[in-house]
Amino acid sequence: LGNWKFYTKWLQGTLNKKLCVLELGTDLAFPSIIRWPFEKVAYLNQKAVFFRRPTMPFCHPLQK
Repeated sequence: LGNWKFYTKWLQGTLNKKLCVLELGTDLAFPSIIRWPFEKVAYLNQKAVFFRRPTMPFCHPLQK
């Protein structure tokens, strides 16, 4: 509950301020936890920019 209060207070502080939301490597396993809330934050804040990088398959640099 303490973390939720901290998060909501932080969100309130971002309204009408420049904000960059980066969504890196999330998929649709749990969209209600990360994907949809981030989209909502970017939609409601007119000064926000939203970047999404889809999940990329893991490839080790030494793998051939």
